[in-house]
Amino acid sequence: MFETAMDSRLERLRADAAALVADATAAGAWSGPERSTALISLDLVLASLARARAHLLVAERDAGTSQRPGDRSFEAARARLSRSSSREATRQVQQADALVSMPAVADAVADGRMPLGHLDTLARVAATASPQVASVLRSADVQATVVRMAAGQSEPDFGKTLARFVAAKDPAALEAAHQDARRERFLTLSHQSRGTYLKGFLDRVSAEALQTALDSTGQIPTRTAPPARPPRTLCCWWSTARAPDCHRGRGARWALGVGWVVRRDPPGTVSRRSPSSTTPTTSRPAPPLARTCR
Repeated sequence: MFETAMDSRLERLRADAAALVADATAAGAWSGPERSTALISLDLVLASLARARAHLLVAERDAGTSQRPGDRSFEAARARLSRSSSREATRQVQQADALVSMPAVADAVADGRMPLGHLDTLARVAATASPQVASVLRSADVQATVVRMAAGQSEPDFGKTLARFVAAKDPAALEAAHQDARRERFLTLSHQSRGTYLKGFLDRVSAEALQTALDSTGQIPTRTAPPARPPRTLCCWWSTARAPDCHRGRGARWALGVGWVVRRDPPGTVSRRSPSSTTPTTSRPAPPLARTCR
C-alpha cells in the first residue's frame, strides 16, 4: 500500500510539473512581480524536493541495495544509476547528509532562509572537515549560527565566513591541509610554436600573492583609451631551495616569488612593490625561471 501511495503521489507530482512547464511557456506575458513571485515559489518547491531526495538517498545508502560489483562507493552507484558525473553524485550525497543530519538547516532550506547554493557549500565543508569539526557543525547552536550567516550573506561570502569559522574550531587541521597543499605545488611550462602554455597548482597563500600582483597590473590599454599608469608586465618566477634529503633532483621545495616589470625601468630589472605602494621598494635582476623538480 505504501508503494502504491508513493507511486500515486509521484505521478501526480510529475503531472503538476508538466502543467507548470506549460504555464511557464507564457511567462513572457506576465508582469515582473508575477514572474518574481513564481520564481520564489519554484525555489521553495525545489528545496522541498531536495529534502525528499535527501531522505531517499540516505536510506538507499544505508540499505546498500544500489551498489553492484565494480561500484567503488555509493556515490559511484548513484552516478551510474542517474547517468551523471561522479562530481554531481557526490554533491547530491553530501547535500543529503547535511539535510538529514542537520534538522535546523533543513528547516531553513525549506522556508528559503538558506538557498540550495549555500547548502552545497555547508555540505561540502561538513563532508571534508575533521570528525571534530563535523560534530560541531551538527550541534544545535552551531546550526542556528550557520543559518543566520546564510540568511544575511551571499554564497561566496558565506563560504569565506564558514571557512574562517571551521578554521577557528580546528586550527591544526587547517595547518595540516595548508602544508599538504604547499607540498603539492608545481608549475609546468609547455613551449609551443604559437606561445607557451602554463599549468600548475598553488597553495592559497601563493595564489593570493599571485592574484594581488595580477590585479595590480591595471587595465589593458586599448587603441582609444591610453593607460592611466605606466604599463606593467607581470613577472612570476619559481625559486628553489634544496632540502637536506634531496637526491638526484628530488625533494626540492618550491617557493613562488611574484613581482612585475615596469617598462620605464632598465631592461632585466624587476620593481617589487607592495599593493598599496606607488614607488618601487627594491629593484634587482629577475631570476631565471627554474624548471619543475620531480
